[in-house]
Amino acid sequence: MNKKVFLIFAGVFVFYYIFNSLTPLEFGDDYVYSFVWTGRPIYEPLSENVNRISSLCDLVSSQWTHYITWSGRTVAHTIAQFFLWKGKSVFNIINSFVSVLLVAELYWFINKGHIRCRYRCNIIFLLFLLLWMFTLGYGGIFFWVTGACNYLWTNVLLLGFVLSYVRKYFADEDNWCYEDKKPFIFLNFVFGVAAGWTNENSVLVVILVLCCYILFCRKNDSLERWMIAGLFGLITGYGLLMLAPGNMARLYAEHNSSSWNIVSGILKNLEVLKSVFIFQFFLWYFVLRGLFTLRKTDKNNRLLQRNVSFAKVIVMVSFTMSAIMLFSPAFPARSAFSGTIYLIMAAGILLRIQDEFQITIITGSAKKFLFCVCMTYFIFTAGYSLRNYYYTNLQVQELIDMVEKTDDQDRYKVLIVKKIKQPSDQENLLTGFHVLSHQLSEDETDWKNVALARYYAVKGIRAVESEEYGYGQE
Repeated sequence: MNKKVFLIFAGVFVFYYIFNSLTPLEFGDDYVYSFVWTGRPIYEPLSENVNRISSLCDLVSSQWTHYITWSGRTVAHTIAQFFLWKGKSVFNIINSFVSVLLVAELYWFINKGHIRCRYRCNIIFLLFLLLWMFTLGYGGIFFWVTGACNYLWTNVLLLGFVLSYVRKYFADEDNWCYEDKKPFIFLNFVFGVAAGWTNENSVLVVILVLCCYILFCRKNDSLERWMIAGLFGLITGYGLLMLAPGNMARLYAEHNSSSWNIVSGILKNLEVLKSVFIFQFFLWYFVLRGLFTLRKTDKNNRLLQRNVSFAKVIVMVSFTMSAIMLFSPAFPARSAFSGTIYLIMAAGILLRIQDEFQITIITGSAKKFLFCVCMTYFIFTAGYSLRNYYYTNLQVQELIDMVEKTDDQDRYKVLIVKKIKQPSDQENLLTGFHVLSHQLSEDETDWKNVALARYYAVKGIRAVESEEYGYGQE
């Protein structure tokens, strides 16, 4: 790795570290998951006798109860509860590294699965920019502890698992193959279990694509045992995720029923899906236009057609990962992150095809113009986002300092604190919709307020708009 590439990766790391450091724990999930899971729905206030996680035994016990009573995302929430136990400062460093790793994984995918230290600086920086520009709910995916563990970390894990299959797909170009030995076969199975036990919509799509690819390899006598072991591991992990008893309990708790109205649910989710595609319109336009351009390429060029086919599959994976959320009981915009990753990957593959096979998909002048537009957008929105995160962090820290400094005799009273100023619609727009909302209720019995009160061992916390702060009723 040359000095210039190292500086770019270091700059990306510093960028993520600054934002991670300015992001406080989120009222609600982060504070609830700091405690040993008791079996209650997350939206019910914590009881007075809950215990903070303070050991590995607590963590294991918490995740077992969580699996039985709330959710099958054991991998994601184990990571989240570990960092909430060890502290936000530890998370800030490691999460920033994982964010950089995501950029590197995208680069490896684009370059046929090659994991190497020879990088093109402009492509690395472009991937970073595209993630910033086209990810809805960016702050909740990259900076929020619970959100990052559920979306960023799980996608990095799944991408890492799929890399070997991408490398295998392009193996004919350089006569590459894994040594099909038992230790690697076993490790790939274990890796598959962990990768499959992550995210409902993205893993399902990957399983379907890998099944088709393995059938293709079997037909062409190029199937290896590690590929089958990995797929079985992925299916096993996905089974553990989807068949968790807690999934049905959560569905019942959130929708007051063990069933789901599919018609009204799809119509509601369709609005979110439309917002996602509108937000990513220019990226979809470039990708689809690129594929349309490549339809006239030389059909006798086997290597070119292999690359084009790969790009088409990645685009279909991207669309399917987002579209499948129509059938989910809930569709927060951040759930489209998996599809966004593969869409960015498809754009990068098309740019590589252009350079490798000398096919004009986008002219040099257009690339320079679009890069300038991307940089202008990034500088503008990143600046406003940094300002927002800084001032929000000051407000939250002021609130936390007031709670922490509560005298022993006042801990039996309800503490009245100042509400955190919420971002306006204009501020949301100026930041590229990258802000996070830190809200507490005026009702001290609200689940978020109770979690914060239990965390700092006070009777209760109530947030108000007026200037009358201090201590309320006993």
